[in-house]
Amino acid sequence: MKNSVEKVWNCLTLNCKGKFPLLLTVILFLFSNTAFAQPANDDPCNATPLTSGANCNFTNATNTNATNTAGVPTPGCATYLGGDVWFSVTVPASGSLIFDSNTGGMTDGGMAVYSGTCNALTLISCDDDGSTNGLMPTLTVSNRPPGSTLFIRFWSFAGLDDGTFEICATINTPASPTNQDCPNAIPICQNVYNTAVSYSGEGNILDEIDPLNSCLGAGELNDVWYTFTVQTSGNLDFTITPNTISEDYDWAVYNLTNASCADIATDPSLSVSCNFSADPCATGPTGGSTQTSQDASGTPFNAVIPVTAGETYVVNVSNFSTTQNGYQIDFGASTANIFDNIPPQLTSLTNTVQCGTSQLSFDFSENILCSTIQNGDFTVTGPGGPYTLSN
Repeated sequence: MKNSVEKVWNCLTLNCKGKFPLLLTVILFLFSNTAFAQPANDDPCNATPLTSGANCNFTNATNTNATNTAGVPTPGCATYLGGDVWFSVTVPASGSLIFDSNTGGMTDGGMAVYSGTCNALTLISCDDDGSTNGLMPTLTVSNRPPGSTLFIRFWSFAGLDDGTFEICATINTPASPTNQDCPNAIPICQNVYNTAVSYSGEGNILDEIDPLNSCLGAGELNDVWYTFTVQTSGNLDFTITPNTISEDYDWAVYNLTNASCADIATDPSLSVSCNFSADPCATGPTGGSTQTSQDASGTPFNAVIPVTAGETYVVNVSNFSTTQNGYQIDFGASTANIFDNIPPQLTSLTNTVQCGTSQLSFDFSENILCSTIQNGDFTVTGPGGPYTLSN
């Protein structure tokens, strides 16, 4: 390389006749391969692996000279105009990660997280200014399959200040889900539920509903989840009535027969009915209109929802008014049977009973709520019995 540079310099100083075009080509080649080189992680399939840990350990990065990534769902935040770089991380056993960033030459960034493979990505979430580090982004992603790969897209806001920045991935161990989280939705086993005091907050799993993929323009807001599996086909019809009639409740129904709670935020096709009407008072899929999705300008009532035996659904009820006065939800007008009152039966022992055995393992005919089991629910008889169940 040194000899080549010396030859170019000699040519310049000697005014080499007829070699100036070649000289320009050499200079432009050297310049383009240094000043305009793209980052190694310019596309998803060359994403830089991040190591997740208990603490945020920032990795230095840059998007200088990065190009636009075509064929990937647009982020939807932080005015994406291209110039993105990519990172990847393996989902830990907790299924949850926190991604954070810090300023460098870049002071205002955007970040989006995707699932899938580098050639087929699905947007999970996007953030602009969520970090405590200036105008930089942060994201928490939960309820993802352990061992799967997530891809992180990073760019500067509107391409205004490309340059260096820092990024980290921290293992998040979320608290156990509550009834305000889809995985621990309240199983419906009666027609009417009365809630004297409304729920507050989103539970322990945040952002289960993405307002970009739902009629619920506020996403989850002081919400709770219900779930049921259809016993006999028909129509689902329920009414949510606030205890204070001037308050505004919103709701959405999702079909999870072939999906999981984690899919709700990214798959809008799971929503079978949704209502975000700004009108206070009662609301629900009562047949009061033919609509299946209504925004704030719509009426409070949707069409009834046809459901089929064997399908599983979740219902989200959100309190836009943020008050604590409670509500009633009544499923009694449904023509479908969405719960059964037949007690579960013991179907089989799952271990061989030996003399002196102090424990028995067996299957029920259906899922049951373990906290409802009492010792007195069982009778154990046999030689030397009856026996007392202690736990």
